[in-house]
Amino acid sequence: MTNILHVNASVNGENSNSRQIASKLIDRIVSANASTTIVER
Repeated sequence: MTNILHVNASVNGENSNSRQIASKLIDRIVSANASTTIVER
């Protein structure tokens, strides 16, 4: 099992480029390993 802590701290919210990249990366990781647990803060 893989655990990922995704910390969202950008003042730009949904318009943040790094947030969009991180979201796509997490989607790819979860697609490859369905047992991955994501915790978002």
